[in-house]
Amino acid sequence: MKRMKCTPTKRNSECSSGTRQHSESAPNIAAKCELSAIENINQPYETTIPDDPPRAPCSIDNRHEQQIRSDDCEMAMRVWAPCTVDEFYGYNMGTPCVFLRLNYIQRPAQTFGDYVWVSCGGEMNSDKENIGPIQFIPAGLPPGFPVSRLHTADKIPYANRNLPDQTPPPLIAVFFENPRREVLINVECRIWTRDIYYDPSSRVGRARFELFINH
Repeated sequence: MKRMKCTPTKRNSECSSGTRQHSESAPNIAAKCELSAIENINQPYETTIPDDPPRAPCSIDNRHEQQIRSDDCEMAMRVWAPCTVDEFYGYNMGTPCVFLRLNYIQRPAQTFGDYVWVSCGGEMNSDKENIGPIQFIPAGLPPGFPVSRLHTADKIPYANRNLPDQTPPPLIAVFFENPRREVLINVECRIWTRDIYYDPSSRVGRARFELFINH
């Protein structure tokens, strides 16, 4: 079984008093909440062992934290731009990045090439009109999850399949360049493999979420 998840968005007491005004120097309160949620997702991916391409952007914002980023971290930020903490993951500008990750797969993936491909779009005709252009980040790579980083049954000993993963599952970011403001947009993302029959009523192989961008 293959399941995709998008990053959770946690609301707290600070978020409930958010404002619609944007600042050039810092995100608004709502954007800060999204920022914190995404950083919680990205932190487990940070490692001293360089990856090519990097598995995720660094969670260290060296403009506001007294930390010096490593060369590997700087490379990760370039590869994952604009979906980085330096850009507040786009939430302060109304151009959000939504991170998808592919969970454990119970059997080898019957893929098309070296990636499990991903597509995203509006669910209804009105959503397709309002969603605007989409980019998949890292740019310059196929839009999907590298097969080499999938947690498939053939790569995990049977005795360990119910244990927590030693490494987090692969990520991809969906960058919404210009979604329409003040409109609720229903988004569906799905993966493409030879062994998944698309069923819009099932959660297998697909993830759906809503976007609502304030002015």
